[in-house]
Amino acid sequence: MKMKLALAAAVSTFFVTAVQAQTFTPGFYAGAELGSAQVKDQSGNISSALVSSVGGTANASQDKNVFIGRIFGGYKIIENVDVELGYFQTNSYSLNFNGTSSGGTAYSGSANQKLSGFDYSVLLRPSISTGFNGAFLRLGGHYSKVKADVSVTGVTTAVASGNQNGSGFVAGLGYDFNVADNIDIRAEYMHLDNIGGSSSNSTDSIMIGVVGKF
Repeated sequence: MKMKLALAAAVSTFFVTAVQAQTFTPGFYAGAELGSAQVKDQSGNISSALVSSVGGTANASQDKNVFIGRIFGGYKIIENVDVELGYFQTNSYSLNFNGTSSGGTAYSGSANQKLSGFDYSVLLRPSISTGFNGAFLRLGGHYSKVKADVSVTGVTTAVASGNQNGSGFVAGLGYDFNVADNIDIRAEYMHLDNIGGSSSNSTDSIMIGVVGKF
């Protein structure tokens, strides 16, 4: 009889603990992540623009892999939905070009570019009961800026800086792995379209980071 009571108590404790573990509590969270982003190659567009402007021939090459960092904060509304706001920025990357104008003058130059901006999104998650509540689908938008410092020698000699701003959409997939009380490790793929408002500019990034829950 005592053995049966002990088993019943152990089973009851197990189910009570399981139910408690699946209890959802709304709350805030914040974190940071770092990774690698692949930016869309703009060298073909630059070459065409140069030929259109000064004639002749032109060649261009661009760095396509950059580092990206992001800080973010969010709120868990229900077990299936988070809302999140983030700020992202890349390191500088180069685009180099050279050519010969229609008048036979050789020229060359470079542009150092950097991407930054704010993103806002909804994270959609499976129910806790599935055991995969850490997984999420990200859907949202962003407002971003491309900052460029350009120098040219040859046809003309000039140094200039400029910004291009605009909005686009955000989509991504990720998983938050719980590693301690109120601490997750996040792994994520994120796509940003229309960087700086340009339909020909986008990034695909893979990042890993830390999430703290409050």
